Amino acid sequence: MKSKKKWWILSGVLVVLLAVGIGLSLSRPPVDRILTPQEAAGYQVYDVILPEGESSPYACLYAHYQTYQTDAEAGLEAMEAALYHCKEILSLSLSEWEGKHFLHLTYEGLDGEEVYLNYREDDTLITRQVYFPARDMQITYEAETGDTRMVFPIRFGSGKL
Repeated sequence: MKSKKKWWILSGVLVVLLAVGIGLSLSRPPVDRILTPQEAAGYQVYDVILPEGESSPYACLYAHYQTYQTDAEAGLEAMEAALYHCKEILSLSLSEWEGKHFLHLTYEGLDGEEVYLNYREDDTLITRQVYFPARDMQITYEAETGDTRMVFPIRFGSGKL
């Protein structure tokens, strides 16, 4: 009888702790704000770092992509060297829409962040998304508006990469 009483007390304490945890997580509103230009500048390190004399991120990545088609290891090494925070290339693809060419690159950063870059062949960075799983936070740059937006938490349906 005594062990059943302890079990009920322990169960009650766990339920109360769970309810308090849920209440605290729901009481903290999600963040969705546009960063200042100074704050946003810190996330440009995830873009392509061009070698000396190179002026086109699209051309640089496209050349590495062509190398990758014939020599996967050399192409990956060249791409990873062009990305300062790159640990591993996850995907690279080319697409065409209405006669315009686009390059889509996804890589894992040095601290486990997931980075998605989308370039147009005229060297316009269309989108930069950086998802930080440890903080459940996403930073998104949209060229259309010129804004860099911070959103967290992502896990409740805001969408991650």
